[in-house]
Amino acid sequence: MEDLAQSWQRLSLSEREGPGCCLTTEESVKQFSIAASFTTKRALNVDSIARTFTPLWRAKNGFKIQKIGDHEMLFTFDTKEEVDRILNSEPWSFDKHLVVMQRYDHDLPLEDIKFERTNFWVQVHGLPIKYMTIAAAEKICGVVGEVISQSDSKLYDGGNFIRVKVAVDISIPLCRGRLVSLNDGKQVWISFKYERLPNLCYWCGCLTHDDRDCELWIESEGTLKSEQREFGPNLRAQPFVVSKRHTVSVPGYYSSMKKANHDQDSSWRKKGRPAQPLQSEPIIMPENEQQTENRFRQSIVPQSMRNGHNDSPPLNDAIPPITHAYISEFNALPKTFTNVEKSINNETVISRENHVDDVSEKEINQDGNSNSREDVNYGNPIEDTHIQYSHVPATIVHARFMTFKELLSWMIKNNQQPELFAVSAWSIWNQRNRTRLNHPADSLHQIPNIAKYWLAEYKARQVSIAPPVQQNHRPRLRWRPPPSELFKINFDGAVFPHVKKSGIGVVIRNHQGLVIASCSKLVNQELCSEDIEAKAACWALSFALDVGVKRAVLEGDSLVVIKGLREEERMLTPMGLLIEEAKQLSLHFEKLLYSHAKRDCNVLAHSLAKYAAGIPDLLVWMEDVPSQFHDVFQADLQGLYE
Repeated sequence: MEDLAQSWQRLSLSEREGPGCCLTTEESVKQFSIAASFTTKRALNVDSIARTFTPLWRAKNGFKIQKIGDHEMLFTFDTKEEVDRILNSEPWSFDKHLVVMQRYDHDLPLEDIKFERTNFWVQVHGLPIKYMTIAAAEKICGVVGEVISQSDSKLYDGGNFIRVKVAVDISIPLCRGRLVSLNDGKQVWISFKYERLPNLCYWCGCLTHDDRDCELWIESEGTLKSEQREFGPNLRAQPFVVSKRHTVSVPGYYSSMKKANHDQDSSWRKKGRPAQPLQSEPIIMPENEQQTENRFRQSIVPQSMRNGHNDSPPLNDAIPPITHAYISEFNALPKTFTNVEKSINNETVISRENHVDDVSEKEINQDGNSNSREDVNYGNPIEDTHIQYSHVPATIVHARFMTFKELLSWMIKNNQQPELFAVSAWSIWNQRNRTRLNHPADSLHQIPNIAKYWLAEYKARQVSIAPPVQQNHRPRLRWRPPPSELFKINFDGAVFPHVKKSGIGVVIRNHQGLVIASCSKLVNQELCSEDIEAKAACWALSFALDVGVKRAVLEGDSLVVIKGLREEERMLTPMGLLIEEAKQLSLHFEKLLYSHAKRDCNVLAHSLAKYAAGIPDLLVWMEDVPSQFHDVFQADLQGLYE
């Protein structure tokens, strides 16, 4: 059939076989695909591939997988954005081996696709500070592959190194570094580290096979020693978090001041208000707010001031604007109070002749409000018209408090009855809200007595309550971060006897408590508690190697497992065999420490292990944990500040 398709030009075509059928875009497939080649030598299972990439890609509408070869798959998505996002997040790996991906536009035959390149973020280490620029890093990385420039300069910043995105040719060995000459004639070695680097051959440096499949190893008939390896784990870069800020630009002092003033002026203009400095002037409100304020002011004017006329216009001066530093509880009252100023030793003492409405307990309901404004007698002053409040200072300080916090701090420091002030402020605001919502409200004349009443009742109830018996509670232990140069791998296991299965939970975090990766894995057999803990330790180390962690602290809540990992003795029990497997995995780490922790310090890993009961096989979260465990994650972060 293929020969016939290639030799149609030599045939005599009939009218039906000749041209006349034209395919348009309407008949084409409206899908977007990625062709992938798997470098692993194992047989591929489509279901296993789907379970692996589903939690990693998180495609909104899912995707389809079609097997197009022994180790080649076609992933089809509904939107181009999904394809772009996945390709921009390269490299990807499966079974710890590289997956080479290419965008497929459906015009090219599948057998003509060439899987030659994949994208890596390469970290350029060893650059002198003088040459730590994007241009210099991209120039040096020209030998690694085709440099892919990025529009966002923040992606390049790694702190003590520069990151460069490069399309690497997988058919040739990886570039370990480069000898660079400087202007002064000196030569420096610039080393390369590859982020999310999968398995590679330590003999030849290729990504298409591992050590046991290398031609150099096969030709030597296994006589090569590890000291003869030209490549090693030092090519792997530690996990990098882009969101972490490594460089902060600080503007000039006067530039920041000018910008702050400009932003303040802009905010005023956006609100339709003229730019003005902070000074003792009334605030100009929009029309709807002014109407509400007028209703509030009118509602608090006593009947005696209205002279029996309900249609009297509101007094705009009833409530002075809040402009001065110190505001007593009477500054918000109408100006029916008489101010008497006396000069004593060049100091101004203000006393107030106050006519305050008599509010009985019967007139105050449980909300602190009178049942009706009409039921209150506004005209009767109380017996002592000269009420002295100890929290009103004899000397009025003409300083200005810029914030409510400053005012409250001053009152607490000078013992000016902050409790009464707080209740009074709450009552004023509550009455204003009730007026704004057209609900029955009291006048501001009643607020001093209302505030005193509620404060006295509160204190009376506090006295009647016996103090709680002090108990010595054991303080809860918290997760502790590792040293700055290490990562912490927390693991735990769980057993589900009702389904005869087990679960594993692993979370990897840095010294700031940020999650690098986490996973939940279901084990389809019921193991004892010690065996599942040992298996969880093995899986945790394997998972960390896949992520790219080479310097870490392995922490679990099983003392038996941690002791077994530290000791050199071999155990022939099932748990001992699993511990020996973990020891073999530990040889791939540059530095690995062991730590035992209580269950309280391992809650997140324990939660992930129990979460495995509801999943089919394996779920992985990069730089995150399941949303239902965010509260556990936040609780662990408290260990950073205790």
